[in-house]
Amino acid sequence: MTVYIRSPILRVSIISPIPMNELTAKQQQVLDYIEDYQLTNGSSPTLREIREYLGVASDNSVLKHLKALEKKGYI
Repeated sequence: MTVYIRSPILRVSIISPIPMNELTAKQQQVLDYIEDYQLTNGSSPTLREIREYLGVASDNSVLKHLKALEKKGYI
């Protein structure tokens, strides 16, 4: 059974058709940050905000995590 979670206040729809255990720790951290940020601010965080939260130097590493989350159907 596939469960889809969508929120009208989120710009990035969070869809969870795959069990959470298929995410890496960093991917889960990024997803949790996006969800918390959206609930608090009513919009999605920027690449810069995600990068600063993760403490990484390049936007490319953030983009890789976002692409993986998209490929797995979470965003």
